[in-house]
Amino acid sequence: MEIDEKFRPYVKTFPATELPPYIESVSPQDMQKGRVYFSVQFLDRNLLVPRLYPLIFLGHDLDGDSTNLRYFQDFDSYLAGERYGKHGEEQSACFEVCGPEGGQHICDYEHALLVLMSCALKRRGTVDLDQQIGRLAEDAQFGEPRS
Repeated sequence: MEIDEKFRPYVKTFPATELPPYIESVSPQDMQKGRVYFSVQFLDRNLLVPRLYPLIFLGHDLDGDSTNLRYFQDFDSYLAGERYGKHGEEQSACFEVCGPEGGQHICDYEHALLVLMSCALKRRGTVDLDQQIGRLAEDAQFGEPRS
């Protein structure tokens, strides 16, 4: 990628880093209430189309009946002031609840970035990327992978 010379003084370099072949999720005990975490999931089986989704960690066992459950809310509705437990007629909040073994796709920003960087390298090395993504749409339309 060529940088326009007028922007050269503002260019930053990302230091070389090792990219693990898996998502390094945040352990349940290390999560902090009110902090932003990121759900990183892939929309295809070849791991070429990532979905990054910000979530707010609300806490553990919010309903009082459960044990070892973690509660998350989508960032947009949280920012709009919607909260878990407040029931409004037009509430559009999306909540995610993870059990003790769930939530392996939820990580902090730095680890989400590593996953996306690894995906970028994989995409760069994929010759027929556009065709593969096009086949995903066809597979979805017909309900199953076609050979």
